[in-house]
Amino acid sequence: MVSPDNGTTWMQIDNLYESAPPYPGGYLPAEVSYDLTPYAGNSEVKIAFWRWTGDPNNNLGIWFVDDVEVIGGGYTPGSEIRWIFNDDFEHGWKWCTPHAPKDLWHVQEASGEPQVPYGPGERPPYSEAVNGSQFWSDEKLHEGHWTYMDLMDNLLISPELSLYQAYAAQLVFWAYGITPADYDSLFVSVRRIVDGVPQEWETPFIVDLAPGWNEYRLDLNPWVGPDSVIQIAFRFISDYYNTFGALGVKVDDIKLDIKPDEVAPVTTCSLSGQMGNEGWYTGAVTVDLTATDDLSGVYQTWYRVDGGSWTLYDGRFKVSTDGEHTVEYYSIDNVGNVETVKSCSFKIDATAPTASITTPQEGYIYIMGRQLFKNPLGGTIIIGGITFEATASDATSGVDYVHFSVDGMDYDDESSPYSVYWHKFDFLPKTYTLTVTPYDIAGNSGSGVSIDFKHWL
Repeated sequence: MVSPDNGTTWMQIDNLYESAPPYPGGYLPAEVSYDLTPYAGNSEVKIAFWRWTGDPNNNLGIWFVDDVEVIGGGYTPGSEIRWIFNDDFEHGWKWCTPHAPKDLWHVQEASGEPQVPYGPGERPPYSEAVNGSQFWSDEKLHEGHWTYMDLMDNLLISPELSLYQAYAAQLVFWAYGITPADYDSLFVSVRRIVDGVPQEWETPFIVDLAPGWNEYRLDLNPWVGPDSVIQIAFRFISDYYNTFGALGVKVDDIKLDIKPDEVAPVTTCSLSGQMGNEGWYTGAVTVDLTATDDLSGVYQTWYRVDGGSWTLYDGRFKVSTDGEHTVEYYSIDNVGNVETVKSCSFKIDATAPTASITTPQEGYIYIMGRQLFKNPLGGTIIIGGITFEATASDATSGVDYVHFSVDGMDYDDESSPYSVYWHKFDFLPKTYTLTVTPYDIAGNSGSGVSIDFKHWL
């Protein structure tokens, strides 16, 4: 049955007798689930399990409901609360001992506490109890009778609990406070398991119990971590020694909630530097890695350059060597999620190209482009037209073109061998300067090389 208005109106969502008839000779355990999506967002929803019979002879059967969970979804990945451990002392998991019955839902007062000593091995009769069980710490079989003893032997210790991928954890339980509370305390202890070896117990929580059944929530965030494994223990301590005067404490419905982070961090790479042409940087490149994780936070970021050793990132760094480079990187969050390795690539050419003039040569005489002989008087003489020639090189991005300039007359050649035909009619000898300047693909220009010559005709 579901009520959308805090119990005023009830609607039946299933009839288990009709959908699952009784199993002959016993009962048929079954797990059932219901879609409660239509009630999502309603804070006044209540859920009830009702039982009735039409048997006129009142031959009432019995039925059991156990391990009820309400599971929600549709949240941002990693933000939902998840149970990683739950014991309601009803389903018989034996890491602890159910000592006395108690109602699962904490609606009725506890019953079944012994009022007189029982004989060896005896327990309170079922008729004194309501359906359900909880851990009861105040009475224990001692020297043949149920007598009061401090719970100093750690009867209630959890199994090893992994907090892997948890960035927040909370221990939730119900406890029943029984007067006189001034003398009784519930100690909750935690210890780490490191490489399979239990460490010393820490007791960060001393719970002052309010009368009756109450829910308690304890913050376990200091114990979360990528490889955290813990155990939890409940211990009842009293300085009021009276066999039945202090009825001790009851603990029920223990669960450990975590907020899991199953999403790896996200790292981005930013590059900055002097940008040239065709995607080439013409100087050192600064690499800045930025990692984010909205849940547990970023623990570390690692990187390597061009397949070298992995280095812990502690701030932006520079790469200045000419060539093509690849920076690989990834981050780890505080619960151990590891990001898939990413990479960013870039290329640097900070070195200018070089060039040399091959024609004309210094100190030779040329007629109509043909080299005759070395000028005995010194200097370069050119008579008529000539093809100027040059070589150029660039080790990284490569030569883009070579620029020829003859006193304001400009020419470019993009193909090797680099050359340009030049002729200007001079009736009388005239002095000129030829300058050759190389440019690479990245946009760097080399230093110009020059030669002076005299020309006529």
